[in-house]
This record gives sequence, C-alpha cells and structure tokens, in this order.
Amino acid sequence: MYKSNVIVDYLYQAYGRGAAPPPFLLQSTLVTGWMPTLLLRIGRGMVRAPLALPAAPKHALELYNYENNQFARL
Repeated sequence: MYKSNVIVDYLYQAYGRGAAPPPFLLQSTLVTGWMPTLLLRIGRGMVRAPLALPAAPKHALELYNYENNQFARL
C-alpha cells in the first residue's frame, strides 16, 4: 500500500504508548507487497499447461444467458 509506513508510524504513536515500530517490521511494500508476487508469477502464461487440449475444439462453445441471471453475466 502506498504510504503504509506513515500509517504504521501513526498507529504506533497513537495507540502504542509512543513506542517505535519494531525493527523487524518491514515498512517497504517493495519487499512485502508486489515484488514477491511478481517474482512468483514470472513465466506464467508463457507455456501451455500439461493437461490442456492439444488443439481447439471442433465446435465453438455456445453461451446462453437471460436477463438478471447473476451467474451468467457477459
């Protein structure tokens, strides 16, 4: 989250009796947020899944819907 370290500092000052946040508390979202997720997802979508069909099906999938169907929104 953007500026989350400012929020954490405020919460520690307001509710933590003036104590400083512990040093092991990482305040950077670079380390705790999007970067690890990005590293785990590298290469996803670049290759076909092992259980995927080798070719497209012969017939296209026909979708049905009716008005106000909450499970079939297009």
